Amino acid sequence: MKKGLLILSMIFALALATGCGCAKKDKTEPKVNVNTNKGVIEDKKVDSIEFTKTSLVTVDGVSTLETKVTNNTKEDYQLNAYKIIFKDKDGKEIYSMPGYVGTKIKAGETKYIKSTTNYDVSSAYSVEYEVKK
Repeated sequence: MKKGLLILSMIFALALATGCGCAKKDKTEPKVNVNTNKGVIEDKKVDSIEFTKTSLVTVDGVSTLETKVTNNTKEDYQLNAYKIIFKDKDGKEIYSMPGYVGTKIKAGETKYIKSTTNYDVSSAYSVEYEVKK
């Protein structure tokens, strides 16, 4: 009986020392910033390509720009890549990154683009696109 009580006491002491295997969970909420500046979310047109329904969301310093890219012409448009330029309220470039569409956008076709960077551009006042042909 003493041996069983000793073993039970040791298990209880070990459980107390290790926290019973119960880990405290850190419930830190992610820092989310949805950029609603007009210069960011407004529709843009470069050549015959339209960039619409743009959103810029930054979660814990990782920024994601999503936009709808549409060719409203009657001809196919060769658009492999474009440059996304983020600017501050003084019009100075804060950051730029490449955006990729693929090969060409057929006449009347729409593609949805999602570009992500580890650079926090949540303070961007405007976004511009530069088409690379």
